[in-house]
Amino acid sequence: MNELTNLLPQTGTLSKTGWSLPANMTEPEWQRAGALLSRVDGALNWWLGDWWAFGEHAYGNRKALVESEEWEGPAFQTCRDAAWIAARFETSRRRDVVSFNHHKEVAALPPEEADKLLDWCEDSLGKTGRLPTIKALRERVKQVKSWLAQGWTTDQLERKARLEAGFAVVASQRASSDGRPMDAALIAWADQQGLMVDIDRKTAWGNPFEMPGDGDRAAVCDKFARFYLPHKDSLIKRLPSLKGKLLVCWCHPEQCHGDHLAERANGA
Repeated sequence: MNELTNLLPQTGTLSKTGWSLPANMTEPEWQRAGALLSRVDGALNWWLGDWWAFGEHAYGNRKALVESEEWEGPAFQTCRDAAWIAARFETSRRRDVVSFNHHKEVAALPPEEADKLLDWCEDSLGKTGRLPTIKALRERVKQVKSWLAQGWTTDQLERKARLEAGFAVVASQRASSDGRPMDAALIAWADQQGLMVDIDRKTAWGNPFEMPGDGDRAAVCDKFARFYLPHKDSLIKRLPSLKGKLLVCWCHPEQCHGDHLAERANGA
């Protein structure tokens, strides 16, 4: 963007209400200036947000400045809103080809959910040459908020999609910080759909090898795969029945013997 400051002052006269272009401006200069203006239009709100955040950090409360009669810049609320959105997206997460307003629509979501929707915007642009409308994005945001209110996470939604595609996946009923199973939403949905299969130690699918007596997590999972399941003909015959099922144990997202069961079932 330093290129902009080098070009614009040399090509006519800029004012708050217009741009008087020089008569001797060449066509390549004119094209270059237009391209730069497009880039500036997409960057101004980011610049404003970063500028305001810097001022708040370095100089304290700036509200009195922007509400003074001498101030000719943007309004306080405009500055604060831009700074809030800029703070939600560190520079590495901002998408050059996705508008500031699209970022604004997803800013209140958890970062992984916001990034997923921004990826969708980029994919749509690549496929159609146009960004999704703000209205279409808002509908997606509402859907994500609905899922989150039910306790869904991105990881659970991805596993749900694999279930719906006919693959076996693993879930955990281990309690999270709120006391609920960490995969509560996915487990409840699978149970309602008749797709849940318990595979903990109380069931025929359980791993008989225990930590720490029989080794660490990797060791007991390996022993299940090498020394137990291959010798259980009754279970081998039933492996195809696990396809498209949610295998519920206590380990996920850590390594689980259920990972091996899912892999064998999906390949059956």
